[in-house]
Parts: sequence; structure tokens; C-alpha cells
Amino acid sequence: MTLPSPPQRSDSPDASLSQARVPRQPSGSVTSSGARRFGKAVKLFPTASSLMSSTNASMKRRKRSSKLRTRTLQALEKLNDIDTKDQGSDELRRIIMELDKSSLGQFLACVYELDPTQSPSSRRATAVVFGEVAKAYSGGRAKQLLPHLSAMLRNLAKRCFDNDSQARTNVADSFGLMAKHIAPAVPTGLSPFFKTLLTVTEADNGHAQQAAALGVAHVVARSVELAKTTGKTVTLVAQLPKLLPRLLQLLELPDRRFRGKPSLLAAIDVLVQKMP
Repeated sequence: MTLPSPPQRSDSPDASLSQARVPRQPSGSVTSSGARRFGKAVKLFPTASSLMSSTNASMKRRKRSSKLRTRTLQALEKLNDIDTKDQGSDELRRIIMELDKSSLGQFLACVYELDPTQSPSSRRATAVVFGEVAKAYSGGRAKQLLPHLSAMLRNLAKRCFDNDSQARTNVADSFGLMAKHIAPAVPTGLSPFFKTLLTVTEADNGHAQQAAALGVAHVVARSVELAKTTGKTVTLVAQLPKLLPRLLQLLELPDRRFRGKPSLLAAIDVLVQKMP
């Protein structure tokens, strides 16, 4: 009689593990959680398609930026020639209407470039651009100009020293237009405009003094014009306690030290007679 062989016992660790009872995981649970963890890990690293998309977008922005600069400089160059001056001015107006928040700064940077070889007609037309920008950004868009306001005022103030009288007149008018269309969005109202212009009146330059005084008159006149249209006089009235004493001080100076008295008298006349 043949006896059955006793079960062979294996000392192999693999065999022990294979015989051990392992609790079953719910179907799909390991796969789902792993996929979720894997998905989170993947999101930490950009894919090739996202990198390519970002690169393409960057290249498009640079291309648009380069095209805008070239187009703006070409329009400004046309201002130097009397035969193409009007064409250049029209092109600049079209560019201004097409500007957005991202391209505004680059356009202004082109306008800021003061070239000593510019003709008087070019300097006159360039001074007008500041006012055109202000008109284009009037109302709800005025806040977009606030990051650029200091640079605009500073650059426009430099143009007060122009030896061409019409260029200085255009500078003064642009100060007025900027005050009318931008000041309502400025937290300090007209303060930056008057501060810039009154600083220029201290320069030992008759042309600059005349232009700055005329700028003050334009700012006052445009502000009164805005007040009549909207009924908002707070912006201008808030400046009067500081503005009027400073204007009177300038009027008391000898004529040889300050040459902008006629324009300041005109500004005071507007304040006295035409304030609502």
C-alpha cells in the first residue's frame, strides 16, 4: 500500500507570499487615485503644446510691437516734411484710435523721443498728439492713462522751452485737454497739472515761462468748460486755495523776472467771471 506523500513545505519567501491572503482592493480604486496623483504631477510641468503656444504668443506680441513702433516712427517722420505733414498727423490719429492697454506705453515712448533735427511743423504736430491721446481716452478709459500721466506731463513740460511760439501754444492746449479728459480720473484731481506748470514758471527762460502760464490758463479754461458740462466743480475748486496765492506771487514779480503775466491774468479772469 502506497502512502500519500506529505505536503512539501517550501521555505521560499515567494511561496509564502503567494499563499498569504491579501485583502482585495475595490475595483478601480488604485488606478483612479494613481491617475489623480499622476494628473496633478503632470500639471506641474508644461507640455510641449503649451510651451509652443506660449512661444507663438510671445512672438506675435513682439511682432505687433515692432510693427507699431515702425508705423509710429514713420508717421512722426512725415511730420518733418510740409508735403506729408497732414498725412503723418492723420496716421497718428488712426494709430491712437487703435491703441490698447498693452500698446499705449510703446506708442507714447515713440512720441517722447525729442529729436533736435525736428522741424518746427513737426514739433507743433507732436505737441498736439498729447491732447489727441487724452481725448481718445476720455471717460471710462481715462484710468488707463494714469500709469503714464507723470511721464506725459514731464515730457510735455520739456516742450515749453521750444523757441517756436506755435509749438508752445499747442503744448499749452494739450495741457488743457489732458486736464479736461484725464483729471476726473486722477485721485488728486488737477494737482499734478498745476504742479508741473508752476514748476516750469520758475525756470529762467522766457519762452518756458510764457508757455507754462498759458498752460495754466488752458487748464483753468478747460476745467471750467468741463464743470459747465458735467456740473462737477470740485476738482477745480479744491485747487484754488493753493493756486490763487501762487498766481498772485508770480504777478507781483518784476516783468524781467516773469514774462507770463498776460496768460496768468487771463486765467484769473476766467476764475472770477466764468466759474459756475
